[in-house]
Amino acid sequence: MPQQQEQARVFVIAGLGYGDEGKGTTVDWLARRHATGGDVVCVRYNGGAQAAHNVVLPEGTHHTFSQFGSATLAGSKTLLSTHMVVNPLAMLVESDVLAGLPHPISIGDPLARVYVDEAALVTTRFHIAANRVRELVRGARHTHGSCGMGVHETRLDYELGHPSVAVGTLRHPKRLRARLAQIQEQKRVALNVAYSQALQSQALEDEFSMLRDDGVVDVLVDRMTRWAERVTIVGHGWLEEHLRKPDSLTIFEGAQGMLLDQTHGFFPHVTHSDCTFANADALLAEATYDGPVRRYGVTRTYQTRHGAGPMPTARPDLDVLLAHDHNHTGRSSGPGATLAGWQGRMRAGELDLVTARHAIAHVGQLDGIVFTHADVVDPEQMPVCVGYVNERGAPLLTHGALLTVDTPVHEAVKIGQPSGVEMMTIHEFAEQVGSRVVAASHGPTHEHKRETR
Repeated sequence: MPQQQEQARVFVIAGLGYGDEGKGTTVDWLARRHATGGDVVCVRYNGGAQAAHNVVLPEGTHHTFSQFGSATLAGSKTLLSTHMVVNPLAMLVESDVLAGLPHPISIGDPLARVYVDEAALVTTRFHIAANRVRELVRGARHTHGSCGMGVHETRLDYELGHPSVAVGTLRHPKRLRARLAQIQEQKRVALNVAYSQALQSQALEDEFSMLRDDGVVDVLVDRMTRWAERVTIVGHGWLEEHLRKPDSLTIFEGAQGMLLDQTHGFFPHVTHSDCTFANADALLAEATYDGPVRRYGVTRTYQTRHGAGPMPTARPDLDVLLAHDHNHTGRSSGPGATLAGWQGRMRAGELDLVTARHAIAHVGQLDGIVFTHADVVDPEQMPVCVGYVNERGAPLLTHGALLTVDTPVHEAVKIGQPSGVEMMTIHEFAEQVGSRVVAASHGPTHEHKRETR
């Protein structure tokens, strides 16, 4: 008689596209599907406040999660790990939105359910202003498609040895005030020439004024220390202690997607974040966890992308698929409501076998794929791009196999056009990329998920 497989109580979720794949609703479903009465914790293991993970409940309650774990409405706690870039001011806004959601959701003070690693980097309003000034100076034709939330600016400062703030610093107001003043000064000096030479606009003036106004520092100190008093700031050992609990459930919730990854995405239209499973695996290793783990990738039944950057299958006539899409129409709740204007419009196209294989080749050990939006495109008859040609019709890539030595995947994605479309089921697609289907989502709520065995 075959031995029964040990039940997993740790799941790791990553996006296989350009973001917006359905990671939030997948996390919510996993929490409701696998919770056994013990603590449920969502671990944010990359990215920052630019995430927009939508969860819709059967009675219609909807929230776009930015920094809180997407299983919050299922009763989970949130751990913002050392790999997360934390935005305290944005989280205060998101907390108010969560607390105000209509009956029957009652989660008390949402921030009381949040645990934050003391070593996590903090995005300040000055990082956000610098991020937006740089994007505005580039102009519309050269935009990188930034979300305008300062995540790249925050990480880059830390890597270059510029003044930075860690979450632990927020417990010390005098130290925080001095550090914020340093960051403001460094940004003002670094961007003054670019600002003065740029085509002036009200948006540019509004952002650069943040770097000139000394009064902003005191406002930030007040709000950031208030946030630090409401969350629980922890050390690295907290996750290890949680994982030791026999009935615990832990869901590592990734942000963005593999095609935006800082290493494997298509530069310069990438995020300053590791979108693979690597950060989650490092956290598990640090916590000495050796139990079963399920690592799932998430994709829609069609391709989407926000803003600038290559997407070979994008077709204006397929934008009709986005008519009722929460990500397309803007971030409906929380601080992310302003993101859509910075990212640019959302595009739709056929699912892309080439980029899917690229994503799966680099994401790490993959145990299965969750397909979302199976109510939008028929999962039994999906149109799939199977290769690219150049502008002269010469083949570049077919089924992920190089046909020309001098055209690697990164270059082919930037210049390629679909060479052909084949109809596939989700199972045939999963087989093509060397994986299997875990579940398919035929609607926006956890009740619309269909598990595949």
